[in-house]
Amino acid sequence: METEKSPAQIKRRKAQDEKRATQPRLPSARISQDEADLLERVKTLSGLSYKDMILIAVADLEKKLNE
Repeated sequence: METEKSPAQIKRRKAQDEKRATQPRLPSARISQDEADLLERVKTLSGLSYKDMILIAVADLEKKLNE
């Protein structure tokens, strides 16, 4: 048997539903270590100049070529 809801409950529920609809959904599964490393690099690189980013990318490529 359903109980009647007060106007405040209806308003609160509507606000929660709207908030839920506009928030980006987070992935439910854990991210892989590679993805975590990539996210960390993006955070680190976001404060650097393009020249610094290019130098880091070149160093990474040289490292991969030497493996």
